[in-house]
Amino acid sequence: MTPKPVHDLAHIAHAELLTPYPDESLRFFVDLFGMEIEHQEGQSVFLRGWGEYQPYGLKLTESELPGLGHTAI
Repeated sequence: MTPKPVHDLAHIAHAELLTPYPDESLRFFVDLFGMEIEHQEGQSVFLRGWGEYQPYGLKLTESELPGLGHTAI
């Protein structure tokens, strides 16, 4: 039996994407989605979308392999 879904999630606070192509990934989210760079630290860039009330919505981190670093809800 499949459990009944809970619809209590309003939004995802932020997500970290791991990318072996940091420059291309950054251009994708900035140029196509209109996100803005909020902060850079080490191998990571923190991006914010229009109307977000969190400090950032997406963290792009350079990595040897692509993947999901983490999400926060």
